[in-house]
Amino acid sequence: MDVASKQWDNILLHLLQYATPEGQSLKRSDLKQHVPDAILEILVHAKLLVITEDGDKAAGKKRKLDKAPIGTFSLSNQGWCFLLSSQSKQLWALLKSYVELHKKKDVDELEVIVTLLNIAFWILGYGEYMSTLDASSKQMVIDWTSLGLTYRPDGITYYPTHFAAKLLEEEQILSKLLRNTENNLWEDNLDDTASLPKTEKNANQIITKEEGYIIVESNFHLYAYTNSGVKTKIISLFTNIQYVLPNMVTGIITRSSILNVLKKGVMADTIIGFLKDHFHPKMSTMSPSVVDAITTQIHLWSAERSRVNHNPGVLYDKFKDKKEFNAIRQYASDLGVLIWENTEKEFLFVQEDAHPVIRDFIRSLK
Repeated sequence: MDVASKQWDNILLHLLQYATPEGQSLKRSDLKQHVPDAILEILVHAKLLVITEDGDKAAGKKRKLDKAPIGTFSLSNQGWCFLLSSQSKQLWALLKSYVELHKKKDVDELEVIVTLLNIAFWILGYGEYMSTLDASSKQMVIDWTSLGLTYRPDGITYYPTHFAAKLLEEEQILSKLLRNTENNLWEDNLDDTASLPKTEKNANQIITKEEGYIIVESNFHLYAYTNSGVKTKIISLFTNIQYVLPNMVTGIITRSSILNVLKKGVMADTIIGFLKDHFHPKMSTMSPSVVDAITTQIHLWSAERSRVNHNPGVLYDKFKDKKEFNAIRQYASDLGVLIWENTEKEFLFVQEDAHPVIRDFIRSLK
C-alpha cells in the first residue's frame, strides 16, 4: 500500500472506530487509531464528529482556533453518510472544511484554492522544492500530507499523489469552484457538466478509477474480493459479515443490517450508490434483474421506516423568545443533531446524546 493510501485509511479507520451499533460516545484515549490534531479539527468542523462532552468547557477554557477539540465524540449522521460516499466526494468534503477553517484564521481563501488546484493539476511523478512556496503554502502542503494529497520524502521536496488527481473526478464541484474564483484563469461560462480546461498539466494527468470488488447475488449474499481492513469495516456497516478470508470477505445483506444503518441517517440511495460504485465488473454480465432486485428491496426496507419513525431524543420548548429559539435551532442544525422542529409552536427535538452540548449552549445564552 502506498503512503497516500495509508494516510487516507488512517482517517477512515479513526472515524470507523466511532461507528458502533449503539452509537456511544468515545474519548480519544479510548481509541487505537489516532489522527493528527489538525485532521481531528477538520473532522469536527465538517460535522462528521459531534462533541458530546466538551473537555475545554469542562475545564473552564475557551478553545482556540488552532487547537484541536478535546472531550468525548460520537459519529454524526453526516459521518455515517461520509463513510459510504465516493473517495473523491470525501476528499472534497474535508477540503471544504479545511478552507472554511483557514478562512476563520484570516488566511486568504483564494490562496488556499489556488494552491489546491495547482496540486490537483500537477503531473504525477514530478516533484517540487518546498523552497519555492511561501510560508502559508508550505503549511498547506504539510497539512495535506496527512490527507494523502501530498508526499514529502524529506523536508526539501514534495510530490502531489494520485489522491490529488482524484479531485478532478468531481467536475461539477471543480467547475463551480473555478467559476466562483475571483481571478479565473479559464472560461467563465463553464456549466455544471463541462469538461475541465485542457492545460499542459492535466492533459497528461492520468486518473485511474479503482476496479470494483463487490458481487451481490439475488439472495443478497455478498462477496468482496479484498484484503483491506478498511473496506471490510465499511462493508460491515450494512452487511452481516460471515467469513473474512485472506483475499475475500463474505456476508449477507439483511433487513436488519440495512435498517440499522438507515437509523444512523444514511439514505437508501447512499447504500445503493456505494454498491454500484464498487460492483465487480462481472456484475455487468449478470442479469439486470439482479441489480434491480437488490435496489428495489433496499428501497422497500427503507420505506418501512416511514411508517413509524423512532428516534430517542430530548424535546425543548418554552423558550424565552423567538430569538433564543432560532439561535438554539441553528446551533443544533449546525451540529447535525436536530431531528425535528415545529417553528410555529417553537418545539425542538434533538438527539439524546447531544443534550449535554445543547444544554451548555442554552446556559451560555443567559
